[in-house]
Amino acid sequence: MKQSSERFRYWPKISGWFSNIKSKIITFDIKPAKPIVPQLLVDFDAAMATDDRNAAENCLLSILRVNANNQAALFLLANLYINANAKHEAHKILRHALKLYPNDYRMHKLLGRMHAAQGKYKASVAAYRQSLKLNPDSPEVQYFLDAVEGRAPTIAPREYIIGLYDDYAVRFEKSLLQHLKYHAHIDLVNILQTHAQLAQPISTVLDLGCGTGLLGQELCAKLQITTLIGIDLSANMLAAAQAKNIYTSLENSDLIEYLQNHSEVFELILAADVLIYFGELEHIFSAVFQRLQPRGYFAFTVEALQQGSVKLQANGRFQHSWSYIDTVVVRNGFRKIYSQGIDLRKEYGNIVPGYLVLLQK
Repeated sequence: MKQSSERFRYWPKISGWFSNIKSKIITFDIKPAKPIVPQLLVDFDAAMATDDRNAAENCLLSILRVNANNQAALFLLANLYINANAKHEAHKILRHALKLYPNDYRMHKLLGRMHAAQGKYKASVAAYRQSLKLNPDSPEVQYFLDAVEGRAPTIAPREYIIGLYDDYAVRFEKSLLQHLKYHAHIDLVNILQTHAQLAQPISTVLDLGCGTGLLGQELCAKLQITTLIGIDLSANMLAAAQAKNIYTSLENSDLIEYLQNHSEVFELILAADVLIYFGELEHIFSAVFQRLQPRGYFAFTVEALQQGSVKLQANGRFQHSWSYIDTVVVRNGFRKIYSQGIDLRKEYGNIVPGYLVLLQK
């Protein structure tokens, strides 16, 4: 996001002039052709749908020039800056917003997230606790509070995953591939081609947490597959996957529930960038083992943890150590075929390390 800090520096001053214009509009001294703020919010949504962050920022700054106290624009702009790692700008907006709207739990949640990203965990805890005080029934805020306080739930809340990816779906692939330089789906298929003895066509493949179908698309480009089933909690992500016309069927379901409640067996089961939302992996590995054909394969990625077993990070994703993965593999009767360390993606300019693993029943 270019020059955001400079533009942000001027909006409180400019807002006085625009507030005067707004007053004239309200008193009918000037009559707009159409409402300004609602149209700018529509334009913001359109910019976000194409992941045009500069255009999205401009829409919100324009709203704040009209009304420096617009609650929705303040929240959206703070969130936009946090996602762009522009923490200084985000902090300015949140300080202003919380003076105006001290009981907005979403603002406190953003403040907690921003402090956590800066490593200011005491400040993050205070912000999350205030958010939870204002909205005690938020499993998402409790989840992130657990993360910064060092507790480790066994799984991310379903409501958090659905909300995150339903909102993210329209810009998911551009963000993941262009901004985050994600390529684990390609690495995973390459490993299958090199190390798995799969007779083609492959009869049945299950894509756990299929998202928009990036992995499915790569599979179909390089392997012959008779039946490809995708599972995901986000209906919007599934809609994007459906548009690719590569899946035999798509299921809006929790992956453990699907594995436990269906009787079909698969030649290949995959989980790319989805186990990061699970702490304890025992139930998943056990359920996958039951749904695999004899000598069937299970391939997956996780974020790497250098010490310990499992860690819930402040960003809401789990890391797993290789020693923990190896223990769960052996305990559930799998045979390891191949594993390697990989660069999963970038986050705030830093490489996120992970493991890619291929197992056989």
